[in-house]
Amino acid sequence: MIAEMSQRYCVVGVGGHARNKLIPALLANDQQVVGLVSTQSPDVLPCAPVFDKIDSALVALPIDTVFVIATPPALHFEQARSAVEAGRDVIVEKPAFVSANDAHEIATICQVQGTIVVEGLMHRHTALYRRFIKYWVTHRNRIDALDALFLIPEVPPGTFRQENLIASSSLNDMGCYVISLLADLLLPLADLRLVHVSRLGQGLEEISICGLLDGVKISIKIGVAATYQNVIELRTCDGETARFLPFFYGRPGERWITVDSYGTIKKEMLLEVNAFQAMFLVPRSQWLANQATRSARMIAVATCLEALGHDLLAFRQHQQ
Repeated sequence: MIAEMSQRYCVVGVGGHARNKLIPALLANDQQVVGLVSTQSPDVLPCAPVFDKIDSALVALPIDTVFVIATPPALHFEQARSAVEAGRDVIVEKPAFVSANDAHEIATICQVQGTIVVEGLMHRHTALYRRFIKYWVTHRNRIDALDALFLIPEVPPGTFRQENLIASSSLNDMGCYVISLLADLLLPLADLRLVHVSRLGQGLEEISICGLLDGVKISIKIGVAATYQNVIELRTCDGETARFLPFFYGRPGERWITVDSYGTIKKEMLLEVNAFQAMFLVPRSQWLANQATRSARMIAVATCLEALGHDLLAFRQHQQ
């Protein structure tokens, strides 16, 4: 059994996210990219052995190679299953899985094989996230509402996000961030409801989700809109508001916490390091120690996304 997270990684799917964030983070950590799985020409890829299929990479690469799956969500399950059945650890881009059955099956295989699956939610590795959790725990009995805005003005052309699949929608691509955060807060997810969809064409949508979870009023807006917004806001029953932004973000830079307490406003700036690098530096022993908790939350999130996906499909059919 490998004692700690390997220094060797194979990246499966070499799109913009892998090129611009994942691979640079690994190299900055002095970790090795020992393989790439891609159908692109090796001439246009970063320097590493290239395999056209994950099965070829699994045969060729050392047993302690961690497989980083950065393909579209609809491909995650089959690729992750191949890797964990072969006894490899996996870091899979969000959303890890888009159905409850898929998440259950991967969790079961990992338990049998002694492997790990990590969902690549980089915001969990930031100081802003830790401060948010601290505020939530400290003020939990007073918190009345949570609003999440994660909206972007455009998406890169020619990616899976233009596909009309539910797995490729903003619900899964962006909603998974917020729903995973709610799971981290130990809130039940079953009462979330998709309440509105504005369709923009080419698979682009602005989606509104609401619910009352354990006494907390939840309001979520995700997808494509006129301006970029990336904020989590907490409101208390006695009039205090705390805002954290930009929340779902992994690159180095400034983050802000603004607390409005009865008209007195306190604003604090945090300087973040690269959260992708921090994620890749987590020891394997730590991932193993919290695997059961992470698996349970991964399954809960996949269950919620699947149910909301049925709502989204119904909205789309009604709007046609």
